[in-house]
Amino acid sequence: QVSIGYFEQDQEEKLDTRKTVFETIDDLAAGEIRKQVRGLLGSFLFRGDEIDKKVSVLSGGERARLALCKLLLEPYNVLLLDEPTNHLDLRSKDILKRAIQEYEGTVIMVSHDRDFMQGICSRLFEFRDTRVKEHLCDIEGFVALRTQERMQEQNVLKQKSKPADRTKAIASVTSTGGVTTETANKIKKIEQQLETLEAEIKIKEQLLQNPEAISSLENADDFFKSYEVLKNKHERLWSEWESLSLSNR
Repeated sequence: QVSIGYFEQDQEEKLDTRKTVFETIDDLAAGEIRKQVRGLLGSFLFRGDEIDKKVSVLSGGERARLALCKLLLEPYNVLLLDEPTNHLDLRSKDILKRAIQEYEGTVIMVSHDRDFMQGICSRLFEFRDTRVKEHLCDIEGFVALRTQERMQEQNVLKQKSKPADRTKAIASVTSTGGVTTETANKIKKIEQQLETLEAEIKIKEQLLQNPEAISSLENADDFFKSYEVLKNKHERLWSEWESLSLSNR
């Protein structure tokens, strides 16, 4: 039977402020778990005299940690977490992350914290442009796919603003007389560089057409950075070629 626990953004405000930290967890514990309450609280950074503090005097971060500890102790097999890292410092985030990774039930989480989600999520649902899209990958794979989509969109826009056939444009200019030997050599050298760059760019763009291949890359960020470097260099050389060609017509 499915039993659902829900962690809201203001979950810490629902704690009983009259209780101590220890009482908040001990009142839920049963059987052998009662012997482990102090250890459990310790894993959420409540140690020594801190477990005797009243909930009313805890900071926002401490309350959030206690609320999460309380939720994980309750007999739920499905947890709904709404921005669970709000109010948590780095150590608390790490504790929660490890707790979720060790959790045997199902966790459904809404979060903008990309670093926190890495290593936790096996499926993602993206809410964008009034639509919901499922991604069967981790957060790094999702980021790689989104970067790929943005680059493809940018390429379409760039291609619309360029001549339809650059090869014909190059042939037309290089066949025109009146160009000095020095300029002609520069133009030829740039054309050779452009051909090399276009071949490298084509290889990367073929890979961009395969989302699974992108997701499997060991470091997708490096791939996209190198692709962007090639595109920028190509743009610069093309502008230089145009400038040399037009000035000698």
